[in-house]
Amino acid sequence: MSSRNRWMRPLWAAASLLVLASPVLAEEAAEDAFYALRPNQLQIIEGKLPEPFHVAADRWSHPWTRTYAVLDGEGEIYISASLGGWASVPHWEQQAWELRQIDRGEPAPAPAPADGDADGPRDPAPRSVPPIVIRAPAEKDVVGTLYIPTREPAGMTKVRFTVPAQKTGQKTAPLVRRQFHQMKEAHYAALLEQASPGAAWFRHEQRAARAALEGKSVEAVLGLTAANTGTPRTSDHFEATFQLLSGGRAVSENLQLDRLLPETAADHPTVELASLQGITVREFDWASRLKGKEPELDPLAKVVPHDQYALFFPTFNAMVKLIDEADAGGTPVLNLVQSRVEDARVKERYQEQLCLSVSAISRLLGNQVVQSVAVTGSDPYLRTGTDLAVLFEPKTPRPLMEYIVARQQAAAQKHRQAQRVQGEIAGVAYQGVASADRSVSSYVFELPGCIAVTNSLAQMHSIVTASQTEANSLAKLPEYHFFRTRYPRGAKDETGFLVITDAAIRKWCGPKWRIATSRRTRAAAVLAQLQAAHLDELVRGKPDRQLLDTKLHVPDLGSVHLAPAGVTSATYNTLEFLTPISELEFTRVTPAEAQTYERWRRGYQQNWSNYFDPIAVSIDARPDRLAADVTVMPLIDNTDYRWLVDIAGGSKIGARSGDRHAGSLVHAVLAIDRKSPMVNWVGDMVKGNLSDVKINPLSWLGDSVSIYLDDSPFWKEEADAEDKRRFLEDNVHRIPIALRAEVSDSLKLAVFLAGVRTTVMQSAPNLTRWETIEHGDFSYVKISSAGEVRDPLFGARNWAIYYAPTPASLVVTLDEELLKRSLDREAERRKQAQAGPVAAAAQPDASEPPAEPRAWLGDSVGVTFDRKFIELTGPLEGNTYRREMQNRSWANLAILNEWKRRYPQQDPLAVHLRFWQTKLTCPGGGSYIWNEEFRTMESTAFGHPGAPQPGPGLPQLLRDVESFDFGLTFEEGGLRARAAMRRSGN
Repeated sequence: MSSRNRWMRPLWAAASLLVLASPVLAEEAAEDAFYALRPNQLQIIEGKLPEPFHVAADRWSHPWTRTYAVLDGEGEIYISASLGGWASVPHWEQQAWELRQIDRGEPAPAPAPADGDADGPRDPAPRSVPPIVIRAPAEKDVVGTLYIPTREPAGMTKVRFTVPAQKTGQKTAPLVRRQFHQMKEAHYAALLEQASPGAAWFRHEQRAARAALEGKSVEAVLGLTAANTGTPRTSDHFEATFQLLSGGRAVSENLQLDRLLPETAADHPTVELASLQGITVREFDWASRLKGKEPELDPLAKVVPHDQYALFFPTFNAMVKLIDEADAGGTPVLNLVQSRVEDARVKERYQEQLCLSVSAISRLLGNQVVQSVAVTGSDPYLRTGTDLAVLFEPKTPRPLMEYIVARQQAAAQKHRQAQRVQGEIAGVAYQGVASADRSVSSYVFELPGCIAVTNSLAQMHSIVTASQTEANSLAKLPEYHFFRTRYPRGAKDETGFLVITDAAIRKWCGPKWRIATSRRTRAAAVLAQLQAAHLDELVRGKPDRQLLDTKLHVPDLGSVHLAPAGVTSATYNTLEFLTPISELEFTRVTPAEAQTYERWRRGYQQNWSNYFDPIAVSIDARPDRLAADVTVMPLIDNTDYRWLVDIAGGSKIGARSGDRHAGSLVHAVLAIDRKSPMVNWVGDMVKGNLSDVKINPLSWLGDSVSIYLDDSPFWKEEADAEDKRRFLEDNVHRIPIALRAEVSDSLKLAVFLAGVRTTVMQSAPNLTRWETIEHGDFSYVKISSAGEVRDPLFGARNWAIYYAPTPASLVVTLDEELLKRSLDREAERRKQAQAGPVAAAAQPDASEPPAEPRAWLGDSVGVTFDRKFIELTGPLEGNTYRREMQNRSWANLAILNEWKRRYPQQDPLAVHLRFWQTKLTCPGGGSYIWNEEFRTMESTAFGHPGAPQPGPGLPQLLRDVESFDFGLTFEEGGLRARAAMRRSGN
């Protein structure tokens, strides 16, 4: 590791994360003055510095709450987050001596190299950098404001300060200038560590500071590591570009390109792409599962290439419904699972590119002229750039074609650079409109029974080939036939049907696709780096098209130009739309690429011992219901579901398994295979602790085990409690929760329970009391403490455990009333079984039989929760959700503040959208505005670290839920997962 990385790491963690410069940021000039200060060197003109000056300990848990400062005029100021602790350590005396030495023209002693550090002398250790550094115009007093977090849960103290100007002719000490750039570098490195939006810009500023430290150009710093390495080397960053779904923008933004491969010399040996072995796992044998089955196929399947994904919509209305569903609920759901809150405008960008939109007029026209729709592409990289095609099964071809052509003509008039194009591929004519940067790229063509619109002529070629050669179409694949057998076309509950074939996944995992994905990801990082370096030119004017040079190498990068819209590569196009992988043509790769792919392939392929696994998803979207049914056949060997597969084995959940009943808030059931190795292993562990039990202690188990949480007055108490979390901690022994196990052999259960009781009485005599209590037709046992027991975790309390064995089940709970209700349900089931169907039909109320509980969605695992569970846990989970969404909202402020201070006349959101192609969004639904008092951008929903707002609770999507069901079925080495959300439908 280089010396600067040795000391920079700890400094990155300490550097402040919210440092603002003045509204107008000037580039460093020769007459600039530099200051390295301790807090007591500031002249306070308003307010008072806290004593001691440090951030309260309880505020450190928030990643964005840090002391920051703003200057009234031009310049920059950076502050260490460890401000209070550094000012009192003895090293300040040494640094003062060094400053005096330099002021007198005497060189300061160079720090000794670190042990084992071959890169030369180290930079000064982080403790030698003062907590406050400033760059400002010379001969002017520096005036600014410190914003310091208070010790209260929220708020900041404002302290106005000034620093006297350097005297005329006074020269800044070289060490002070160096300390400024060290702190600036550490500041931007810390922002990079947060992996928030703006990584390309933060890295550019970090390297600019490093360049100033080393007296080199930024371009020299960009290629520094590569130039110093004699042979190509790989790194974790390089290997990450080979991951299956590494085509995302975040990956490319966060790449440290100077840790990747250096430029390959012209005479360096290269490897033939054709010589690399791809995935060799066998295809699954579908023949036995298709005997005698001839499912109805999607008409458009015959023009979909066999090695591409396909999303089918039975009607045009179904496509519109799913798009609207994604618009309404997709963003809140994504906010829950992804760390960065930004909208890549994928739908909007492709609609504009293809000259298609789901406007009111298109909805009306589509219903009249379109029967069904399909979307297909050769890879899943929609966000960064892919070859997409929309296929229409027309009711009336001519009006549909005329409408699409009219949309293309309108786009050509709107975009001056767009040109009308036409041609022919394999005898099929096309027409369209395209611009050089492919912001518009739309080609329409007609095939028998299909009108297609695509953004790529390579994609058109694949579709035409599939339509003319049956073997190359999806319609001929056996897995597609199997999936259409499971999910019949025309089912009333199908809104959309997605299929990802074996051939598609195999292609994505092949050498060309993986290496091309890696190259595209690295190329995007190069473009982002160059765009950051030339951002001033782009934002403040329209630069003439000019050729750019870079030391960062990606194979086949081609010429790179700076254009008014941004940086563009002759091969990889732009950040807004990278050239689709299907259009990248290359036959040779570097040795490092070949070696890395082979390592990736071996690791990836170890997941399968027999067959590859295609995927299908059926989607049902209705106003009152949203459901998905997923099949993965077969599962990989190293699946995360392996432990569940081992436990469930060949057992299945029955229709009445788990005692599913009204009044349960959460209920989960798991199928149990008594012969499975895991169950036997648990049984052996239990047996080792039950000396009186000579048989397998779990041999009494039936086919399932369940756990459920019931509604009860307990939850009313919890709702009325001022501190709900504390109430639950203090009353954990009263929570109405139960464990229920089905019984296959009641005699073995009796032996097991007797062994448990004997063991407890022998090992802890006089500590427990066992009581048998009658309830209706059954009895249950209460186990309580012989006296008050002080629990080390929960304090003094009188606790009790209840269990009830019956021929059908064993129920264990902390709530006696819950147990009684369980026994009442058991008695009712026994009564109904004894009466039989004839007697039940003779009952007076037989015309209105009791409603049966909903069936479990899976044969192996079933889970359900009720609306009331969300209402009860909402205050708890809502607070957690708020804090998390607040963090994510504030993560966008760092880059927005950068744009605001650097380009004060521009809308920072518009700057980011225009040049980084993502719309920064607030997860709480708020907007970002400027707060003049605190000199920072803020969210209207969550505020900013100096004045936080609580923001909304759980998203509307969850608040509308009536119930949620989830089920897993393990079948023939595969998995079927089903989920259904019932909602109010408002």
